[in-house]
Amino acid sequence: MKFALSLLLLIPLTNCTSKPFTQVSKSSGQITSFPFTIHDNRLLVNVFLNGQGPFVMIFDVGSENILTPEVQKILELKSQGIDFDAKPVAGRMLSNVHLKTVKIGSYEINEQKFAVLDLNAIRKTFHFSHLDGVLGAELLKLARIRLNFDQQTIELLEPGAPTMSAAQNLKFDWQNDKPLVEGKINDQNAKILIDTGDRSNLTLFRKFAETSHLEKIFAHREQVLTGMGVAGPIPGKVASVQKVELGTAEVTDILARLPLTQKGYFFSDQISASIGIGFLKGFNVEFDSRRKVVALQPRKGFKETSTFVPVPRGQF
Repeated sequence: MKFALSLLLLIPLTNCTSKPFTQVSKSSGQITSFPFTIHDNRLLVNVFLNGQGPFVMIFDVGSENILTPEVQKILELKSQGIDFDAKPVAGRMLSNVHLKTVKIGSYEINEQKFAVLDLNAIRKTFHFSHLDGVLGAELLKLARIRLNFDQQTIELLEPGAPTMSAAQNLKFDWQNDKPLVEGKINDQNAKILIDTGDRSNLTLFRKFAETSHLEKIFAHREQVLTGMGVAGPIPGKVASVQKVELGTAEVTDILARLPLTQKGYFFSDQISASIGIGFLKGFNVEFDSRRKVVALQPRKGFKETSTFVPVPRGQF
């Protein structure tokens, strides 16, 4: 199966409650279903914290739970200090707060820990009307989750719910709390993160790009600003990659980025690349953490040209 994919950038943010939350009968296998909005290739959902909200949060299966200092103030949450058992964010340990309840749709999680991080630079750079935090991997580990791009909803499923028809099932391992699958990029074996927080279609990591010689396709490309992370601006180059294979699913002619940061995350030798929403929205996607399986169901009739829009200089 071959698909051409695009990056969906800077869609005006609508209220995530424009579609109602729905509860489905147990016979369907669904626990709850709730809408998402796509903005700058991120999935935005409404979340209720300690009974207040809604707060607009990015749904990122590879992130820590994060909320902003502004939300901490609204909820009158006392800092619990630094959690030295947690992984650092942007190279530093963050203070954390304790939440009694986190509710998304009709699904409620109790006793959750959130790191506190200022997201104003990201919010301003990418013109988010609101950005109150990130809902991270904890939800992924508690339930089967289906990203239904046809309906623009996220579905939480019972363990025994029916699987998607005509889907490619891939085993994954956890890598820094992110799902990592085996695949191929331009016929090179690759370990690929599935990252719903990645604004690009495909991000090549530096060591893999060097050892696979894929960095050559970026050699004569102009350096641009490809993103803004919690550690700051992400300079890089953008070029077309011929194909990505995940099992029998094949996606061709993808605009990929090669970050040019000098150290840190993109230098991991355990990861070859990551795929973001620009790639994933060609499929309906289901994560089953109990079985450690991710399923990709090609969307019927989906075909868009792959594009990537760099961040204008001066936005930072």
